[in-house]
Amino acid sequence: MTIAALGFLALTFFLIRTERSISTSSLPINLSAESSAASALERAPPSALFENSDFPKEKVLLQVGLFQHLDGAEREQKRLASFGLTPYVEKRIVGETFYYALLLGPLTEQEHSAILNQLADNKISYFHRPGQG
Repeated sequence: MTIAALGFLALTFFLIRTERSISTSSLPINLSAESSAASALERAPPSALFENSDFPKEKVLLQVGLFQHLDGAEREQKRLASFGLTPYVEKRIVGETFYYALLLGPLTEQEHSAILNQLADNKISYFHRPGQG
């Protein structure tokens, strides 16, 4: 056996032995199984735990262009900015080829509706991409 293998075995043995010697009495009260708060949480249904929570909804991305050259993407970015839109360029690699996607978002529901109207008014094509949010 190599020295590295022996060291690994010794470390593993030490960690296993140490893990067995840790008792629940050394845990903070809110983490121990005997805690009344922990047992109350275990009994409560999920809806009771999160009833007033307003979880963020998935946001929308709109792709308004795809270009083989960065200068084309930047030209279209400036043109869309003249309509009050704020697209950004995302570099993508497909195989060994670079592409530059022009994206709007991530958008909230209100922003999404307003931007769809703007795109339609200016006859700008787009498609939806899965959101990040």
